[in-house]
Amino acid sequence: MRIKSICAFLFCGWFSQPCYAQYFTYNDSLGGKHKAILLNHKFKSPAVFRFAHFYKHADLNHVVFQNRADFSNAVFDQSLDINHGQFGIKTTFENGRFMHDADFNNCNFSGSVSFKDAQFNFVADFNHCRFDSFTNFQGAIFLSKADFNNTYFPVTADFGHANFDSVVDFEHATFGKALLLNNLGKTPTGKALFAFNKAVLPDTIDFSGDSLICCKMDLLSTNLDSNKVHYINLCGSNISMLRMDYVHFRLFFPSQTDTKYIIGIYEDLLKNFRDLNDMESYQALESEYINISPTLR
Repeated sequence: MRIKSICAFLFCGWFSQPCYAQYFTYNDSLGGKHKAILLNHKFKSPAVFRFAHFYKHADLNHVVFQNRADFSNAVFDQSLDINHGQFGIKTTFENGRFMHDADFNNCNFSGSVSFKDAQFNFVADFNHCRFDSFTNFQGAIFLSKADFNNTYFPVTADFGHANFDSVVDFEHATFGKALLLNNLGKTPTGKALFAFNKAVLPDTIDFSGDSLICCKMDLLSTNLDSNKVHYINLCGSNISMLRMDYVHFRLFFPSQTDTKYIIGIYEDLLKNFRDLNDMESYQALESEYINISPTLR
């Protein structure tokens, strides 16, 4: 095989030395394409697969990366299975291209994770995953279902500038510090549908800059704690698409936000609650507006 020695090094079991496979392409001298199998493999030292190209199904189920795992700019032409994977101090799939289903369900990411600017052409399955540190999906493109059902984000989950074109499933997900869904792009068909049923919401939610959103952001069926208030940024958003029980929320604004702009958001949100005949939310927001009005003069 054209890269037989590299293949033997990559797929042998336990790796105690750094594994560098950038620009790695798994095919033989006759142009044949084979499955990449890393089932149950353990990487003790950094594993670098930058610009790797996987032509066939990649089986990384139960793989363990105790150190850094770098799949930036990797391309997966067929399905990727990485169920029950364990990821260590830092994981990156930045600019990755997932041309078929990407199955990450039940993975545990103990360090920072980045899928920044990655593209998922088919289902992106992250259900029952645990992201213990900062999670970055900034600018990621999801052309099919994005499944984060029962996923745990105890710190910050950043989906800013991401593009969604199908179902976005956050049902039963748990968020801790912050969920950033700001400046979401508009994908070709505009068929995004967000599901937050029974989700535990974070301290802070950022929906700012989402003027292109044409689907409902329904937070009414989330798992709300009666003793907790969630702060939400709606600057520049399509407020008419928002559904929530405002008794559990408070608006927040970045420093230096223009006073007239703040007033406009309060008035737009009050109108939204009035149009929906949600008088409880209307009264809660009206009371908040009256209390802060002296500071806006």
